This record gives sequence, C-alpha cells and structure tokens, in this order.
Amino acid sequence: MKLLTNFNQTKTTHISYHIHEWQRHRRMVKMYVPDQLLAELFIKSLLPSITEDMAKEGVVTEEQVIARAQYLDLIYTQSGTLYNKIPDAPKPEFSVPPPPKSNNDSHAGDGMIGTTDTKSTKATSKKARNISSQNAK
Repeated sequence: MKLLTNFNQTKTTHISYHIHEWQRHRRMVKMYVPDQLLAELFIKSLLPSITEDMAKEGVVTEEQVIARAQYLDLIYTQSGTLYNKIPDAPKPEFSVPPPPKSNNDSHAGDGMIGTTDTKSTKATSKKARNISSQNAK
C-alpha cells in the first residue's frame, strides 16, 4: 500500500507515463484496496493543477479516474496547454522542414504534380467500360 500512497507525479512526467507507472505500482500491491480509495490516491498523486481538473469531474472509480486522466492528457496536448500544466515535461523531438527556396526545389516545379496523361486516362476508361460490359453479359 505504501507503493501507492508515496507515488507522485513529477513536473517532468507526462500524464500518460504517470498512468502507466501508476498501473505498474498498482499491480505490485497484492492486498485488496477499495476502488474509491484507489481513485482518491491516484488523483492525489497527480500534479495540483491536474488534480483540480480531475476533481471537477466527480469520477469515483479507479477506472473512471484513469480514463479521465487520459482524456485530459489528450485535451491538454491538443489545446497546447500541456506545458502550462507540466512545465518541465520533455517536449517532442521533431522539426518541420523549411519551405522550398524556389519552384525548382519543390515537386510542383517538376511538372509532375497536378498533370495527367490524357491517353492513359482514356485507355483506363475504355478498359473499365469493356470489363463492365463483359460482367453485364
């Protein structure tokens, strides 16, 4: 039980990682713990700003609490408020490629995007008509 009472989210832990660790700790506890107590312990283990949002929802079971935390993780991430709630959380490592410097650097400049060969289109349409007329017989 001490595993759960001393478990707390840090300012560098994403909610989804915290949920995963909570579940790992929970599996280590071999005694019966009432579901409402588990829900309360999980809520208390979150950062205070997240705990406030969780408390507003009125969830009572551990399963509901975890589902709500996953939902909040999604909402915070999509709205851009995740790093306001968890200021020191690691940010994703990706970069956006720079835009092309000229038309010659992009695919649009090579004449391939947006062009079609009318011969191949007509041939494909003719083949499709032949197949459908054969299937109709």
